[in-house]
Amino acid sequence: YIRGQLFVCLVLGGVSALSFWFIGMKYPLLLGIIIGVTDIIPYFGPILGAIPTLMIAATVSTSLLIKAGITIAILQF
Repeated sequence: YIRGQLFVCLVLGGVSALSFWFIGMKYPLLLGIIIGVTDIIPYFGPILGAIPTLMIAATVSTSLLIKAGITIAILQF
């Protein structure tokens, strides 16, 4: 179970980083790592990982905030 959960977190972090790079966010690798690590925590982990990503996107532009929010929603659900 633990090994499978860690694999899912690794894949989610990698896909997140790739997606953030694709939509033009700053620090996509760091944000992917944060999302992958916090996804280990059940229920609250995805929310905790999304907060820094959305905060960084909000400082750039509203359209990037919307793109990042949609990307996170698609990846998490």
